[in-house]
Amino acid sequence: IARGFNVMFTTAFALNDECRKYHFSLPSKVNEFMDCDVLIIDDLGTEPLLKNITLEYLFNIINLRQKRYKPTLISTNLLLMIKNLP
Repeated sequence: IARGFNVMFTTAFALNDECRKYHFSLPSKVNEFMDCDVLIIDDLGTEPLLKNITLEYLFNIINLRQKRYKPTLISTNLLLMIKNLP
């Protein structure tokens, strides 16, 4: 922020709510989440799962930001599960 970057902080619950609004064509901050320089998402995994919204929009936001080389920081209390491939 001190260097002039546009940083947005949101909770996973609030992000999910903004995605729900966007899905139903209501005013939302989804485009701001995709366009900001740095996005911080707090407490991933506490939000309710909404069919065709929660995972799809989260993936699309993270994927688009990655393609634009924009950092996304995520905090969670969930354990990381790594599956060994044969």
